Amino acid sequence: MLTLIHGDNTEASRRELNRIRTGYREIRMLSGKALTSRDLIQAADSGSLFGGKSAVVIENFLTKNPAKSKLTAELLDFLVRVAERSDIILWEEKEIPKSTVSRLSPKLTERLIKHPPALFAFLDALAPGKPNALLVSYGRVLEKEASELVHAMILRRIRQLIMIKDGIKPRETASWQENRLTMQAKLFTMEQLIRLHKSLTMNEFSVKSGATPLSIRELTELTLADPHLGGAYDQSNP
Repeated sequence: MLTLIHGDNTEASRRELNRIRTGYREIRMLSGKALTSRDLIQAADSGSLFGGKSAVVIENFLTKNPAKSKLTAELLDFLVRVAERSDIILWEEKEIPKSTVSRLSPKLTERLIKHPPALFAFLDALAPGKPNALLVSYGRVLEKEASELVHAMILRRIRQLIMIKDGIKPRETASWQENRLTMQAKLFTMEQLIRLHKSLTMNEFSVKSGATPLSIRELTELTLADPHLGGAYDQSNP
């Protein structure tokens, strides 16, 4: 049996992997980047030391290997054949293209785990001058995602905008994403972005150090409520 767990929500996909793993007595872990046919055969055909069901988990095989490589294609075909007699679980840190998924077993069990569209709509809407709309959008996102994860995603977006402002293309960014980030960066000055990044970083530090009684959600709401988006907030006087 072949199972594929993939998508950009790695935290949730890890939880799904751990849930599936509980159904097996023994798990053998392999790195997809350095995978060989010998590794796969040894892991799949070795009997369980404890008896009961066993499975092979391969991490980032499809993500870390060139999709058009002949070696990758041969190994993928071999993996599909091995999965006919053994349980193979592929865990990927990104969403795998449908063209690649279609090459896997017709009996494939697929788990695509993505962040909700509302999260990216909120990140794309980050801009000075519209605090009320941002707060409403932020509240909708928190219905599906943890405030800590959303905070990390906001910080990541602000770092990307700072890089764009500085003439640097963020890593692993497609051309359409770069164009969208460029348009969004034009809504800020570099000073605003740096101030916003500092505010968000201080929020996180204050929560982790116990310097504030407020939660990361409450501090983020205070930051978003600033019409200039990134105004300083005095942590000592909440």
